[in-house]
Amino acid sequence: MILDGQHRFLAAQKLGIKELPVIVVPEKLANLMMNFNIEKELNIREKSYVALNIYREYLKASPQLLETEPVLTDSIEQAYYVTLGIGYEKEEKLRGGILESIMKRCDFFLEMPIQEALKERERRSERVRHVNSLITEIAQKLKETGKWHPFIYQQILSFANPYKRKRERVEFDQMFDNLSQNLEKVKENPEIVLEEEIEE
Repeated sequence: MILDGQHRFLAAQKLGIKELPVIVVPEKLANLMMNFNIEKELNIREKSYVALNIYREYLKASPQLLETEPVLTDSIEQAYYVTLGIGYEKEEKLRGGILESIMKRCDFFLEMPIQEALKERERRSERVRHVNSLITEIAQKLKETGKWHPFIYQQILSFANPYKRKRERVEFDQMFDNLSQNLEKVKENPEIVLEEEIEE
């Protein structure tokens, strides 16, 4: 389980490096150290990798453990980090930073054993990656027209967010069904992002 150093680990893998210097901490402490980093706070990619690694450790040890058990929820800051972790493994350019605003509204710990919950998280990860690809495609179209700027990804997501004015929790598939539909509309006319809002 890597608590800090995911970038070094991934770089080493790409370079074919088989050994790295590490500090090993007792397993009992590892699950409590996710947010502890004396250099800096973990970014969302790092939090997601750590959360997924912790999740897999629990899966190996207790596959029938409910996701909602305190031992798991105390070890993983947010359930959606596990979903994003799976997404980052498959798509390095996943924009977890902007997608977090959506995920925190609809992706929570599930009342099911982690052995089953992991399959659901893999399914959710595919939906997240699909939304990510739509946002990327729209941004590329805007770039081709000369209307791109560094915050265009956030602007696209904010524009397409079907629940931006509501504060309550939303069911995951409801959120992603509506979000995907809105993004598909935007894909047909990307410049609408800069002009008006989609009717809710």
